Amino acid sequence: MKKKGIRFLLFWALALAALCLAVPVQAAKVINNGTDTLQYGKYIYYLDGNNNIYRIGTDNKGKKKLGTTDVYPRQLYILGNKLYFGRKGKVYATPLNKNSAKAVVSGTLLGAYGNRIFYLDGKGNVYAITTDKKEKKFLFTLTPSGEITSAGTSGKVLILNCEANAASTHVVYVDMSNVTWQVLTKETRASAYENRPRVEDFVVKNNTLYYASGYFGGTGYFFNGNLKKISLTGEGETTIAKNIGSENSFISVNFDCLLYENGGYLYYSDNSGAKKYKFSNGKISSAAGNGFFTSAGKYVYYAETKKKTVTVYRFSLNGSSAKGKKVASFKVKDNCTYSVSKASQAGKYVVLRFDKRTFGGRWQGDYQGTDVYKMKTDGKGLKKIG
Repeated sequence: MKKKGIRFLLFWALALAALCLAVPVQAAKVINNGTDTLQYGKYIYYLDGNNNIYRIGTDNKGKKKLGTTDVYPRQLYILGNKLYFGRKGKVYATPLNKNSAKAVVSGTLLGAYGNRIFYLDGKGNVYAITTDKKEKKFLFTLTPSGEITSAGTSGKVLILNCEANAASTHVVYVDMSNVTWQVLTKETRASAYENRPRVEDFVVKNNTLYYASGYFGGTGYFFNGNLKKISLTGEGETTIAKNIGSENSFISVNFDCLLYENGGYLYYSDNSGAKKYKFSNGKISSAAGNGFFTSAGKYVYYAETKKKTVTVYRFSLNGSSAKGKKVASFKVKDNCTYSVSKASQAGKYVVLRFDKRTFGGRWQGDYQGTDVYKMKTDGKGLKKIG
């Protein structure tokens, strides 16, 4: 990895960049997309604040650790009867009921679909391999200085931001059902941080990709962004919203809309990019740590911290109310500001990850860790689970 110039970004996942060739293959049933949280049967699988994998019953019983520290975020997949995840340069699989993970391949996990795992090996090659290891298909090779700074999956779609060097970046679409790939965009920029596509969150609808591109700092902040769309054939690139805000400013949802932050307010629009609705719970202050918006299912969640009380609000994406609804609250003993850094829907439940910081907001102040809570979508049954 090191001699190929490939590095891992734990929060935005993964590393790589520019390209070669593809081979078609048959796909099987998809179980879920890469995520920090998922429900399967009567259990919820999730990452705690230290990125350990746990399983807990929907009745809050039977909590069990399934994976060790430093599991890469956004990479939990259930294929067949096993849970797959990435950790320290290897892809692991563990049974759904016990901690007995074994390495499947050496490399960085990029995505999974049906019975295939997509990964980057230590020599800069991207492969797809079946879970039984009987079929291995080569996709493309990176340039020596290339890296992937962000990656995301949705169903059979894998989107990669591949950077060939500091002055060039590419958005690459991989069809995981056919094991084919396509370079969608090529952008130049004045520095390594500008015009950087952020593809952990995206929408694919009617064979069109919607994503954000902007200034992406090394510590994770994102601003001066543009919301863009482009056909999965690489045609018709269009900017549909400009100057979208800060970290978590663009969010993909399993809903018929696009969701993004602009000037501290939350908007959703149809696929044309027209502003159809503005959520107006007051201007959300980043400095107060309340500017984190994250979606799960048909709702968007954010938190406010005042006088050691954390209040969770929920916006409905059907436009029924412009004001966030209070759904839950809890007391804390520390002097930290709590922000919802991730909300993941698992069946009838939502798992919320709260980043804790002393003074300041999302990227201001000292990070003090992450707490994980579980509740029903209406806010009932809130319980700390990690």
